Amino acid sequence: MLLLPTTIRVASLRPPADDRERAGADGKLEMVGKRALTERGNDLGLIRDVTFDAGTGALEMLQRGDREIPSGSLLGSGPYAVVLDSVPETEG
Repeated sequence: MLLLPTTIRVASLRPPADDRERAGADGKLEMVGKRALTERGNDLGLIRDVTFDAGTGALEMLQRGDREIPSGSLLGSGPYAVVLDSVPETEG
């Protein structure tokens, strides 16, 4: 699979309703370039890219190096890192 760096920006139809939405609108929840950590704090490296479903907008995969990590393993994302559970990775 060939992945090209792309960015899609959507103008908000309404102002952000809360702090979480404001952080997202300001780009503070961006996952690409953040450190990936396990739930125990082990460093897995940096998130290189993410893949979304074009129809629903749902997150499908996170890319770390040459590995694809299913979106179901994402436990959380904050200003410093994304946290992943121990779901096995698939070759990318």
